[in-house]
Amino acid sequence: SSSSSSSSMPPHGVTIAPDVTYALEPGIAPDGDALFSCDGAKAYAAIARRFPRVEDDELFEASRRVTRASIVSPSEATVQWEVAFIPRKLKWVWEIGDAWVGVRVETYDVLDRMGELARFSWRGLWLLFYGAATTGVMRLPAARVKGNARLRFVEVDSGDDVSNPEAPTLAKKLLALARHVETIELVRCVNTPGVVRNKRVARDLLEFLDARKPPNTSVETWEFRVEDSIRWRDVPGMGQFDVDGLEDEGDRAAVYGDVAALLAFGTVVALTFGVGIGGWYLRGLEHERMMAEMLATGAY
Repeated sequence: SSSSSSSSMPPHGVTIAPDVTYALEPGIAPDGDALFSCDGAKAYAAIARRFPRVEDDELFEASRRVTRASIVSPSEATVQWEVAFIPRKLKWVWEIGDAWVGVRVETYDVLDRMGELARFSWRGLWLLFYGAATTGVMRLPAARVKGNARLRFVEVDSGDDVSNPEAPTLAKKLLALARHVETIELVRCVNTPGVVRNKRVARDLLEFLDARKPPNTSVETWEFRVEDSIRWRDVPGMGQFDVDGLEDEGDRAAVYGDVAALLAFGTVVALTFGVGIGGWYLRGLEHERMMAEMLATGAY
């Protein structure tokens, strides 16, 4: 079964066992623990409320979808889910396309290219806007993160107060969620040497994990936990000192060759949105810091 607005967290109204446990990527951390875990109905309810809300707040144009749900035993079920969003580095492009009269934005993911190297090029950006101007469609790569949830239930009496094991019981039985384990497909891919060579895919995963920061955890603590558990720095271009286009002489020549595409891109912006906006945009791009950031961000 599938839903266009669901998440991997159980829906409202599902009975939660008082000793429910949750684990995100169990066993992945260097100490053998999960990337994140929590115990108890109160803690579980907190993350069930937090994760979808933070995704909506921090992931631009986020959408969630359950792609498959299966019963694997009388007490266990699996759920396959995905979250799609516009990467923050592409937000400005999406906003231009959304405001462009006569143009609609279509998104696609690049998961089928995770094994390919990705480098930023002005020619690619020029072709994106040229295609939008000539076809009326702007095809924009979006992030897509897929995951799996395994849910285990225990039988309780419907009259039980599940937060109070000593409460009186009735004859009718129902199932209460006792364990929820989640894994993210891209985590396994990134941690398998040579599988992910596209830094766009690695950045999408990190942006999603930013939105999965647990409650009462500092940003620094969560970043250290992610870096210790996920080998994202092994992805080409994601190292601390990697700068796109400067790996070798051929790459430098390609960067310099992009100048013509940059000028063509600026011309499209100026003609489409007016000389004032086009000139403002190009002046911004000429600023050294912004240019350095654009070159350093790879396929964005």
